[in-house]
Amino acid sequence: MAAVLAPGGSGLPASGRRGRRAGPNGARRLPRPRRCGGRHGDHGSLPDTDATFALGDLPALGALDALRRAGIDVPGDVAVAGFDDLAFASLTEPALTTTSHPVEQIAGNAAVAVLERRAPSPSTPFPSILIHRDST
Repeated sequence: MAAVLAPGGSGLPASGRRGRRAGPNGARRLPRPRRCGGRHGDHGSLPDTDATFALGDLPALGALDALRRAGIDVPGDVAVAGFDDLAFASLTEPALTTTSHPVEQIAGNAAVAVLERRAPSPSTPFPSILIHRDST
């Protein structure tokens, strides 16, 4: 499985991204691809990846586009899933599997906690819903 990050989206401060494997501008270099076949066939020197979970629908849509341009079948060779359930997720070909989150409820609870000057709880679970579509 692979993770797709938004531009600069490692979640680490710039200094945390730099290191012996860091490339220009602190971008992390990935290992050299090896010859592989994925789930259904030989795709030359692409990494052996069965699925990609992107940390947002926009990077997932970019992955779908890149895989399509490389002639890789989604979901036959590589499954792709996102995180956000943006409106475009259902309009792609194949339609993007993603997750939906109660953003209004999360924001409302946070606003009430701030206004009431409550100490934040260590964990507040909110239900997420898997939206299964054709990309997985």
